Amino acid sequence: MKKWIALLLAAVLCLSLVACGNKVEDIEVNGETVSVTDFLVEHLGTYMNSEGYLEREKIFEDGIGADAKELTVTRVIEISADDLGPNRVSIHFLAVKADCDWGKAEGDYYSNILLVVDYETGKVYDEFMIDPNWSGQWETKEDLINSTLRGTLVGEGYDGGTIFVDSETRTELSEKDIAKINEALQK
Repeated sequence: MKKWIALLLAAVLCLSLVACGNKVEDIEVNGETVSVTDFLVEHLGTYMNSEGYLEREKIFEDGIGADAKELTVTRVIEISADDLGPNRVSIHFLAVKADCDWGKAEGDYYSNILLVVDYETGKVYDEFMIDPNWSGQWETKEDLINSTLRGTLVGEGYDGGTIFVDSETRTELSEKDIAKINEALQK
């Protein structure tokens, strides 16, 4: 009987590890463990109040004649990889896909955005922050940010596969945690 109970407990433990194994809940920032949800609420909130974001939102509203919808996070993927490119660059990013209305001065309007949050610095990047001198040759962290913002995660076609290299770590934030982020950002 004891063997059956031990086997049952082992099976339950294995199932719980499988169920939780592919989700990201905490990250290490400056040597401290922090909640991804709290980290993103803080940094996305700052981003949503930035001059650039508010300007693109106003361009949309002026061009369309309607209020822009609030930024709503739809997917968060943690990407970690080491020794990339010729300079052996390490990255620790949160790729954030979000629905929001924004426009370009040229009259183009969009309903979603891809952001990269460098969780070593807390800086949020979008396609407007990319310096044209970032080569995309994986020589610096900025090159990898450029590659992320222009690569496979753009649009709706990403299926969960490799972004940079097979040895990278990719984990996703749960829908429950994404809902917490959106609730906090709408306050």
